[in-house]
Order: sequence, then C-alpha cells, then structure tokens
Amino acid sequence: MICKSMGSENLIIQTYGRNNYDEVEYEINGKKFKTKLTSEALFNYYGGDILFLIPESMITADDTKDYIYLSKLLFNSNEFFKYFYDKIRNQLLNKDIKIEAIKMQSVGEYKFLNGEKTIYFNNSIGNISIYLFKDLLKRIENYNKIILDLSTGLNYYSHVAIETMKYIITYLKIKNFLNDFKKEFLISYSTPI
Repeated sequence: MICKSMGSENLIIQTYGRNNYDEVEYEINGKKFKTKLTSEALFNYYGGDILFLIPESMITADDTKDYIYLSKLLFNSNEFFKYFYDKIRNQLLNKDIKIEAIKMQSVGEYKFLNGEKTIYFNNSIGNISIYLFKDLLKRIENYNKIILDLSTGLNYYSHVAIETMKYIITYLKIKNFLNDFKKEFLISYSTPI
C-alpha cells in the first residue's frame, strides 16, 4: 500500500521481525509505556504514523503448508500487506493506530517454520538499499520528523535501514542546498530484553 502522509508530522519506521512479541515496558525520556512493539511506545510518546518494513522472508514464519499461496504473496505487494496486516495489528495494544507497510526485499536462504521447505532470495544488500531508498523517499516527503526504530528484525535489515536513511539524508541535503533543510531524523533502539 502506498503511504501518502496519513496526516501527521512524525513517521515511525520499524522493521517487522516476527509474529509474536511479548508485552514489555519501554521508557522514553522518563515516561513508561507497556507495549509489544517499540513503534507503539514511540507512537504513544511522539504521536504520528507507523510504517512497517516487512521483509519478504517473513512468509517463512507462517506454519501453513500452502507454499504456493505464500510464494504468490511475493509478487503482489497489496496482498502481501493484507496478509501481514492482522499479524501486525494483533501485536498492537492500541487498535486505533493507523499502520502502513511496505514489502522489503530479502537476501539469503530461509526455512519455513515447519522445516519442510526452503526458499532462497538471490539478492544483494546494495539492491535492497536502493529499492528501499526509492520507496522511502516518496513516503517521507510530507513528514517533518522520521524516527527509524532498529529494535526488531535481523541485523542486516537494520544495516540496510541505516544505510538507506543516510542516503536519503544526503540526497535531501544536496537537493535542498539553498533552502532550509527542515526534516529531523532520529534512530531509536531498545536494549535486548
């Protein structure tokens, strides 16, 4: 689904890493929030919109044996989002939060949860970063503050997200060289629990 600024100044971006998180207490500048996802704690503190980056490899985290259906999701971004929407929604305690998501390319070999099949994504980190750059550049256009949450997801997804944000910041600074650069970029992460 395309995210065209859902009506806020703040955009919280989080990589979605698995389907079941425990409720924990997060502290942001002295305020405590009990949530399952750090993006929800950030939402409770800053307000804003939440954009989830859902790696293609997340299809392997489902225990279904309908591999053909799951594989077809990779070729239809809207169906991919619909499939994961309920899974993400179930992780959020505040059911009124508006969420959007994009499919993030994957790289490497992944076994399906039941262990019967394996899927291989022939890709590179650089390609994933360029794809993400192109998509995020459009999505962040109407936001003043972008908060990249690195608390979930595999390590290389965090690396890709940081690199992509660096490219976006550099691009926007060059593009707006003669104008005031008004966007604020923050990185958020929580210590392992």
